[in-house]
Amino acid sequence: WTYMHGPDAIDNTRTYGNIWLKFFDDSYNFYGITESAGSITVMSTTDAWTQLTVTDVVPTGATKVQAGFGFWHCQGETADCYDGGGVYFDDMLFYLNAE
Repeated sequence: WTYMHGPDAIDNTRTYGNIWLKFFDDSYNFYGITESAGSITVMSTTDAWTQLTVTDVVPTGATKVQAGFGFWHCQGETADCYDGGGVYFDDMLFYLNAE
């Protein structure tokens, strides 16, 4: 679940929050990343909890999965960026479906 507090809401299109899965083999060679279909952006509702989900199939050869969340601030900026905004993450649950 994610939450954006109204007084500290994201105020630009270059900043967002999401969740992701990263895949590696035993030597930590990178196999890819999958990000949640939805994210918390300048267009998201403030002062309300929003559920984000991410699902994927482990790539052939990958033996490790990292699951996490990110706050991506000022994406694409090459100079100083002081845009406002913050996101809270809570009650993270991860499941392995071993079919």
